[in-house]
Amino acid sequence: MTVQELENLLRQENIFEEFDIQRLGLFGSFARGESYRDIDILLEKQMDYRLRERLRTKLQDLLETEVDLVPEKFADPIILYRAQQDLKYVTR
Repeated sequence: MTVQELENLLRQENIFEEFDIQRLGLFGSFARGESYRDIDILLEKQMDYRLRERLRTKLQDLLETEVDLVPEKFADPIILYRAQQDLKYVTR
């Protein structure tokens, strides 16, 4: 799967609307187009734990792979710095 294919799938499945999300940041090996075992996603929108877990579960089911959902507000600065090196946004 490519970043563009993932973006199209999220739009097709109305993920952005269902969770009121404007964009998601992809980083890590998936964003770089390398072999991946999970998909790292930076979440800009603040949401409570239950909603965030519902989103993570829905994404994992949809993408059929492990998803690491990282809330930007609570992310370690080192993780944010590394994420910015290959960050790609998918949008509504």
